[in-house]
Amino acid sequence: MYQWALFFLMLAFCRLGNLQEAPACPDNGEFTLNIIIRKQLYERISMLQPSLVSLWNAYLFLRGDDICIIYGIYSTNSRFKKYDCGLESMGGLVLGDPNKNMEVVNSKKVLTYYVFGQNGANLERAIRLFVGKYRNEITKLEKEEKFGCNYINAHDKHQFICIFVKEMFCIILQNKSDFNPN
Repeated sequence: MYQWALFFLMLAFCRLGNLQEAPACPDNGEFTLNIIIRKQLYERISMLQPSLVSLWNAYLFLRGDDICIIYGIYSTNSRFKKYDCGLESMGGLVLGDPNKNMEVVNSKKVLTYYVFGQNGANLERAIRLFVGKYRNEITKLEKEEKFGCNYINAHDKHQFICIFVKEMFCIILQNKSDFNPN
């Protein structure tokens, strides 16, 4: 009995969070972000966003000679951000030619950042700087439900882009004649 009491008492201090991982995005072709970089960006950004958080609380009280335990799970807002491979690909397109491709992201929340450094050197530090620079903005992105990021290193400059959007459902029509309101 006392072993269970200790177990539930320890659960009072536990916090269970969103265990989702960044997807692999194998269909992005030339715009596929390195899995290690995607994972680091996803984890750092997800830590700043509203997420599904469950809290275990345990209460001990005496009832005669027995120790009784009451425990419960409490959840906060279940809105957590999803990583979107299409947005990652879109970010790669924009980084490839920013002057030509910015129109594809005009209606979306875009965070870009450039850090000078050697190719591959200090990449983890550059990721920390990127997420740190936008920490306040990322935490305020409650309406945006999906995001995707991309990265390139060109001319000894780390270049990051993350695109945040609301999740919308839409029907894409090939041409106007496909739409028949009758």
